[in-house]
Amino acid sequence: MKNKRLIFLIFGLEGGGVERMCVNIANALAEKGWDITLVVQTLENAVYLESLSDKVELVNLKCKRSLYAIFPILKFLVAHKHSSVVLHEHLLTTLVVILRLLFKLKIKIFTINNCNLSMMRKDTKNSQKKWFKNFLINQFYFYADKIINVSYGVQKDLIKLYPGIENKCSVIYNTVYGEIERIAQNTKKTDKEKYILYAGRLEQEKSIHYAIEAFALARPFLKGNYYLKIVGQGSLEKELKNLVKCLKIEQHVLFEGFQKNITSYYLKAKATLLSSTYEGFGNVLIESIMLGTPIISFDCPSGPDEIINDLNGKLVKFGDVKGLSRAIIDVCNSEYDIESVQSTAHRYRSDKIVKEYEQLLNSL
Repeated sequence: MKNKRLIFLIFGLEGGGVERMCVNIANALAEKGWDITLVVQTLENAVYLESLSDKVELVNLKCKRSLYAIFPILKFLVAHKHSSVVLHEHLLTTLVVILRLLFKLKIKIFTINNCNLSMMRKDTKNSQKKWFKNFLINQFYFYADKIINVSYGVQKDLIKLYPGIENKCSVIYNTVYGEIERIAQNTKKTDKEKYILYAGRLEQEKSIHYAIEAFALARPFLKGNYYLKIVGQGSLEKELKNLVKCLKIEQHVLFEGFQKNITSYYLKAKATLLSSTYEGFGNVLIESIMLGTPIISFDCPSGPDEIINDLNGKLVKFGDVKGLSRAIIDVCNSEYDIESVQSTAHRYRSDKIVKEYEQLLNSL
């Protein structure tokens, strides 16, 4: 039998999709009997700490800056030789690769590629710091033993950037593990309320202004008094509230702030909306359909086109605000069968995804 000791290494447990998926996968593998240790650089703003299973050992390095974490990470890896390490960030993966090369560490490195790297680089401002980060990734990232991509679109983008790494790449979709999955198993019918849900960070790459503009166009044609509920926080909150005011829809757009648990928002929403410039996968989409709520999304790189079909929602060309508004009208004025929507989420069930992880982790 293969060694079932596994180390997850991540910066922290803040309220992002990467952190949530890290906890989901760590918990699910721990339930399957794996000896899981989750190593974090810091527990500051650790939103997902409460979600971590008691079966997962937690180690806090107490280093807010990655530079200061180098030696604590090295010390930990030396003490846990012959382990497999799972990482969720490009730069952190690069750091561990460099440490393995320099100190001849006997570890296996699995890295999860959560984003469309080409789009992320275009979206970030040029600076010496960014240049150096990209240089390190370009030189060392592909030395990881296996690269787990969260969608085929993400994998295609990575192979285009680094030709010749196909043999190291695999695709394993993200999963919904925990409360959402448990509730979904007992959800066959819910009373929908007249609102559309946006859930995510209020940042530039999410292009939330498109969602707001599309809702403003669609609202007069919706059957009933609809609202747009925006769950999340970020640097654009003030700017987005000003846009809502300019469009004269202040009474119909509700900024809910960050919520640790948004299950009830999904359950009661008529539809979930995604307007991102790019994604790695689109976790909110699978969370929504697992709970039986249809989805509407721009066809951005990467992920949505692998999730959305005629049974669970609408896919719209990126930037087409009128098209997005028409999709909102179509979905909200229709009656989607909850069980049909849920059926499209079966391939993201934790038992299936964990089995794929186990097969890959045991392949080396």
